[in-house]
Amino acid sequence: MSRLYGSVGSDTAKKEATRRGHKSVTGHVRGWASGVKVVAKIYDDLDEFEIYATRGSDQSTEEEFIGVVHLVKGKPKFLKRMTWQKKIYP
Repeated sequence: MSRLYGSVGSDTAKKEATRRGHKSVTGHVRGWASGVKVVAKIYDDLDEFEIYATRGSDQSTEEEFIGVVHLVKGKPKFLKRMTWQKKIYP
């Protein structure tokens, strides 16, 4: 059984597309000039979601790490880049 799942839907699709992964799942939703990429992975046996701002389809290779979502005291929390780095790299 997979631990991570990703899904995407749109106004032109009849059904939602789903993917699963054992170690990671990546998704990139974008327009022409901007977008967001999410990388789901397992870190220290916890689910972690890295979030990146991207330049969209026009320049899709450019991205900036903006934060991470993971459990803090049992609840999913968004941590901005600097907060997250201090916790991982004291």
